[in-house]
Amino acid sequence: VQEVDGGYAPDTSLTAAENLLTANPNLDLIYATGEPAVLGAMAGAESQNRDDLKICGWDLTEEIARGIEQGVVLATVRQDPVDFGRAAMETAVQLAQGESVEKDVAVPITIVTQENLNQFVGGNATPTAEGTPIA
Repeated sequence: VQEVDGGYAPDTSLTAAENLLTANPNLDLIYATGEPAVLGAMAGAESQNRDDLKICGWDLTEEIARGIEQGVVLATVRQDPVDFGRAAMETAVQLAQGESVEKDVAVPITIVTQENLNQFVGGNATPTAEGTPIA
């Protein structure tokens, strides 16, 4: 319907989400591109009493996990920094050894929803006992 720029900060993302919802009262879904945008959209939905609004986005933090538990966030993309670091180091070693590498290196991501949230967080949206990072 409309694209808005939240400036990758929760407060400006909140303003952007509120403006978006005001301009589009029948909007039922917001796709947010990162944690600040997701948090801004969550706060915007709350400030405008939009219990019907669903939010999808990127990053899994404790706040976003709580949003998933509450049904406000429909889904989010979980990126694992360990996987990114491992892929970067493996690529660096290949380059240092004179090997050719792909221009783009795919690193697995996971779509997190209410159905699989418990794999990534413990009770009440806290990190698991094994220390698996949320973000």
